[in-house]
Amino acid sequence: MKSAHKEVDTQRGGLFEQNKHRWRSPRSSPQGKGNRIMNIYIGNLAFSTTEDNLKSLFAEFGDVESVKIVKDRFSGRPKGFGFIEMPSNSEADQAIKALNGNRIDGSHIKVRPADSGRKKSKKKSKRRRSY
Repeated sequence: MKSAHKEVDTQRGGLFEQNKHRWRSPRSSPQGKGNRIMNIYIGNLAFSTTEDNLKSLFAEFGDVESVKIVKDRFSGRPKGFGFIEMPSNSEADQAIKALNGNRIDGSHIKVRPADSGRKKSKKKSKRRRSY
């Protein structure tokens, strides 16, 4: 049985697994689960809310790695939701608890951890077929 050959590439900043033939970024590394960046969903944003407003709001609770308000690709108008990445899970949890339901620019925002983006598995139908 062959063992998996792993090597670290300092230029790409990732881990290469020879038996899988692909690069894995340090973010998705299973060894760093405790230090993973937490992605936070912010919903029901007012159209006047800017990324700078959100960054300053969440910066009170800790470091903010990135802020993204999702916009319509044709009109450029905000869609009313966005995402924030915070490197510390404990700081992100504090921000979620403190800011969920707060009124920002005239709207009560919804703040919660974002989904991982994976496709959800479909539940099997329990309907019986008649033949």
